[in-house]
Amino acid sequence: MVHSDEQEPSSADEFAFLLTTDNHLGVHEGSALYQAQVDDSFIVFEEIMSMAAQHNVDAILHSGDMFNDASPSKETLNRTAEIFSRTVFGAKPVSFTMHSEPDEVFGPGITANFHDPNHSVSVPMFAIHGNHDAPTGVGQIAAMDILSSGRWLNYIGKTNPVDEIHVRPVLLHRGAVRVAVYGLGYIHERKLHELMADGKVVWDPPPSPDHVCVLLVHQNRRARKAKWFLDPAHIPPFTDVVLWGHEHDCTCLQTVETLKLPQGGRTAFLLQLGSSVATSLSEAEAGPKVAAILRVRMRDGEPEVKLDVHRLRCVRPVVFSELAIPTGITEAAAVTMVGETLERMSRQASKEVDPRTAVPLLRLRVRHDASRIADNYGPIVAELAGRGLLINPHNAILKSVKRGTTKDSKDSGLISADEPKLEHVLLRRLVGQGRPEECQMKLVPASMLLERHEVFMSARGNLAELVLKLVDETAEAMRERLDALDLRDVGARAAVAKAHVVEVDSRAAEVGEDVVRAEDAEAIVEGGADDDAPAPRTRVRVGRRAAVKAPKAKAKGTQSVPQVGSDSEATPVKRKATPTRTSKRIAMRGQGKKLPALASPDWDEELLG
Repeated sequence: MVHSDEQEPSSADEFAFLLTTDNHLGVHEGSALYQAQVDDSFIVFEEIMSMAAQHNVDAILHSGDMFNDASPSKETLNRTAEIFSRTVFGAKPVSFTMHSEPDEVFGPGITANFHDPNHSVSVPMFAIHGNHDAPTGVGQIAAMDILSSGRWLNYIGKTNPVDEIHVRPVLLHRGAVRVAVYGLGYIHERKLHELMADGKVVWDPPPSPDHVCVLLVHQNRRARKAKWFLDPAHIPPFTDVVLWGHEHDCTCLQTVETLKLPQGGRTAFLLQLGSSVATSLSEAEAGPKVAAILRVRMRDGEPEVKLDVHRLRCVRPVVFSELAIPTGITEAAAVTMVGETLERMSRQASKEVDPRTAVPLLRLRVRHDASRIADNYGPIVAELAGRGLLINPHNAILKSVKRGTTKDSKDSGLISADEPKLEHVLLRRLVGQGRPEECQMKLVPASMLLERHEVFMSARGNLAELVLKLVDETAEAMRERLDALDLRDVGARAAVAKAHVVEVDSRAAEVGEDVVRAEDAEAIVEGGADDDAPAPRTRVRVGRRAAVKAPKAKAKGTQSVPQVGSDSEATPVKRKATPTRTSKRIAMRGQGKKLPALASPDWDEELLG
């Protein structure tokens, strides 16, 4: 592959493609903290799409994550449609022909937008979905489907269902040049790995060896926390160029990477353009943002591939730096040092950018000892933001403590240098303290929960598939754990325990009734009148507890007490004061009554007293 930055006109035997990926349209939308950056993704995307006319390309290839959300807002869709209308439609005729069956590459009943007589498409786009804008919901509809229905682009690489995948190429001819474009939209890494390992991903080879095969993919290139990625061993052996999406850092600005294909020993060119807008404040996003022109031409009867990489001019600058605050310095001096450093970083930012995105994103890591971690740099940062020196006052400063200066620190280095993401911190608090491997989750391992959370945060709306997969794996883990336990006699033990509870309740009821009868009988036997004596209490059994209530008082000095062993109405008798609790207990002991020995008694003290 020839690497060049020079612009050349397209000839009759040359096929020119504009390459882009990971535009993340609508990123930061709805966030008050990032409101000043909401327009960035659209400004850069329009710059990219305008390159199609500037460089006279024949088509556009997009490798996923055009949108930042699986369900973009109406405003995002509207702004995207406006950009497409200004750049894709026009009077210029399409300069190539397609030799694939539309139903096989676009879906049943869908034709290429440049074949639709109701639309004048001059620069067709062929695009796949990424993990952010993957199909979701009823019918598995993606935002790309909406753009396809509006004839703004041609959506390829959609797999539904994903139990078996058959990838067919879009065959494009321009003069003597033959190009086969393969598209594979984002699939969960583990699922894709299993399908490829089982041979359930089938690639149709090109109809002739003179086709230049371009593959659009949107997967992990290397192992991350989820440990799954697209192995080059599974890339079809006839591939010539891979346009790799999903990775946000650019690796093809100076040189073009090559990818050794294990099958057949062929070498493919790997183009990792990276994202066109910074979606997070990380050093990987601080690199240059680019788009590229891929030219395929015939030279001496053999196809030749050339790449022109163009740095984007409307990208907001991102600058990183570190500052160590000396021990013993005053707070005012520390604030001055931070302000001067931020000003210097702002001056370092490139000024050859669009005025709309000229104010830079700054991230300064300030290292303190433990005694200075509470220093407040908010006022100085707000002042610099008011002067237009930075766009992100809310997260421009990242404080960190030198490890070794606090009692809790055990390692050397910076605490904040390798801090986990906020969502991981919250999840770790949910599943247990410490690192995932230290969490004491028995049924669903913490590592699995963190992995599924990361996948969901990237896939967003593709909830149904993720939940079903997690339920299946959790059910399998539950079966394995239950099989490991000796639960064969659980049912028998439960029945015995239940019978024991019934027996205890019955004995408790008997004792309660004996207590009531003993008190009433004692009151009758002792008799006597006492004007100041309280009214005797009548007890009503409710479950295992006794509810105590006082009956209505009769004539002063008399009470209605039921005669022992009689069902007739109670007759007024005179009685003395109610015996004390001590005398009641002594009387019961004399009758030989014993309370059942219960581990957790649930009796009313008044009943037992």
